[in-house]
Amino acid sequence: MSKTIPLVGGFLLGSLTTLVAVMYLKKPSSKEDRRASLMRSSTKSSSVVVKAVSSHGEHVNLITDLISRLWPHINVAGCATVREVVEPMFKEMMPKALSNLHFTELDLGQVPIRLDNVVVHELQDGMLQFDLDVTWNSESNIKLSANYGLNFGVQSIKMDGRMIFTLRPLTNELPIVSAIQYGFVNPPELELDFTGLASIADFAVIEKTIRKIIQDILSSMMVLPNSMTYKMDPACDFRDVYKPPDSIATITCVSGRGFTIQKSTIGKDDIPDVYCLVQLGSQSQWRSSTIKDDLSPKWNESKDFLLSHTDQIVTVDAWDEDKGRLDDDDYLGTAEVTICDMLLEGQMIEVELMEKVKGINKGTGSYLTLACDICKFTQKNISSIKSAKSSKDKICGLLTVVIAQALNLNGKKEDAASSVKVIFGKQEYVTGIVVDAEGIDALNPVYDAGFHIPLTATPKSDSAVKLVLINGKNSVLGEIEIKLKELEEAHEFSLSETRPLQKSNQGSPMLKFAVSLSGLDDKKLAGETASNLRASLMQSTNSGTELGEEKVRISIINGGGFKIKKKRLKKDDIPDVYCIVKFGTSPKEWRTPTIKDSTEPSWKDESNDFLLQNLNQVISMEVMDENKRGKDDYLGSARTTVGNILLRGGDMELNLQKNGRDIGAFIKIRCVKF
Repeated sequence: MSKTIPLVGGFLLGSLTTLVAVMYLKKPSSKEDRRASLMRSSTKSSSVVVKAVSSHGEHVNLITDLISRLWPHINVAGCATVREVVEPMFKEMMPKALSNLHFTELDLGQVPIRLDNVVVHELQDGMLQFDLDVTWNSESNIKLSANYGLNFGVQSIKMDGRMIFTLRPLTNELPIVSAIQYGFVNPPELELDFTGLASIADFAVIEKTIRKIIQDILSSMMVLPNSMTYKMDPACDFRDVYKPPDSIATITCVSGRGFTIQKSTIGKDDIPDVYCLVQLGSQSQWRSSTIKDDLSPKWNESKDFLLSHTDQIVTVDAWDEDKGRLDDDDYLGTAEVTICDMLLEGQMIEVELMEKVKGINKGTGSYLTLACDICKFTQKNISSIKSAKSSKDKICGLLTVVIAQALNLNGKKEDAASSVKVIFGKQEYVTGIVVDAEGIDALNPVYDAGFHIPLTATPKSDSAVKLVLINGKNSVLGEIEIKLKELEEAHEFSLSETRPLQKSNQGSPMLKFAVSLSGLDDKKLAGETASNLRASLMQSTNSGTELGEEKVRISIINGGGFKIKKKRLKKDDIPDVYCIVKFGTSPKEWRTPTIKDSTEPSWKDESNDFLLQNLNQVISMEVMDENKRGKDDYLGSARTTVGNILLRGGDMELNLQKNGRDIGAFIKIRCVKF
């Protein structure tokens, strides 16, 4: 695992973020496409859209176009990285019989990753931030083998997520951007289509474990509040790069309604005992109390989560608690909503619980009411820490520890395998292990690791942060102790130093580190009026065009070009077409009715209204063929922006693609601002 961070950082994202940074720091061309210019210049916009005109005169996303040209090289580099990182994890995480699972063939396919919906924020506090969507839907050729002749593969990969990039520090010398900190705003949606597993007895275990390995890697390393760093200037100091979460979100489970009694033919009917599991980003789930025998439960219980971005999704799973030893709790559905949507609704929102039926989200008829308050961290005042009452669900401040580098380690570089353990009370964190390798100075190891520790009570007067330098598993090379009293007396409650290690018998090793305390700002964002809050969010999300209170009505009109599946011994299959539509960064899905037996489906009055924050908001669509038995068939998908449709007069035929290829079918969509 020690090589995981540099390998994953070097695979794909480092190169792509460099491309993005360079493009957005350049001045726009004087011969840009007129339509893209219209998108940018209509008001006092702080955001930009980078587009290019292809040789065919069509509007093409420049970033995706570059990736497409580079994909053959990215594919080779990515496969080498995946092999080196994932195979050792199979040994650690797979059942013993499958511990030698390894790749026999590895090809990520010909369809490149697509980047779009790029929003660039204003320069602020010496840094530049931008967000973008990452989508990938590719046929792959991945084959794996293990003991006892077990062989299976992955024939397609589908990934969809939104990423945030922070460029800091900025300088007046090339490369201008010293480093890029990046991560997924929410856990990305990931689908792997396995082949050959049906012949393996434990195929469900294998499939679940492989998915878990991938999700665990992503969540632990690059789903907010976790992130990764790519240094454009290798000499830059990580202490100037690392950006911890800047706010807390207090999520309240207020109440529920619409739950139903489960009728029983034997014994008493079951009135649900409802509790909720709440999660934000990659942070641990929080469980509410259980409300017994109630179809309209009321909790009014809250939990604080670290917040890095208002597009982060709050996920709530509702369950019916059962007490029998052999009777598992019953799943009641899942609700998802972004922090931004909650705030725009005036801090409180009612959301329907959904459950997947044949892979598609469907409403359950039960609802949860959730509330949200936002409070920012500040290094100007730590009174919230000083006056805090102990509560595991309430955050009173943040302790941030950054480990940059160790200096002057003794011994042979071949024997070096050092790391730094951070200890605060009962909590422990460890950097990656740095070993001797090409381009790495193992006797002056660079760790570049940051840790954010939420405080839920006033620390004891003698509390301290201990930094322990370790070689191998147990050899302690020395330690440093920073008492919180030092931080309280420091400028803005922060120390950034290079200190010699104490209790060291290894010469004079030193450690470059930074430690800081942040309290809570007295002013809560959610205390603003609804109109000021909306304006504040519009500005913070850096809309492509300042649109105020406008909304957009999206209508699905019709489609064409769908094909009949010919069958030899059965009736030909004429598709039963429906669409699943998502708008912007919201996780909410809108499903159209199914049009039966039609290659040219048409919908009547099928529309939905959305708050229009900017013209760059993406409309994404998946088109499915409904089946009475088994999973529905995926026909194809399409993505475009609101602005792209409006610039075509409000109507647009979206050509559907599958595995990067046009399928010859389309869906006509209409957008109307009001």
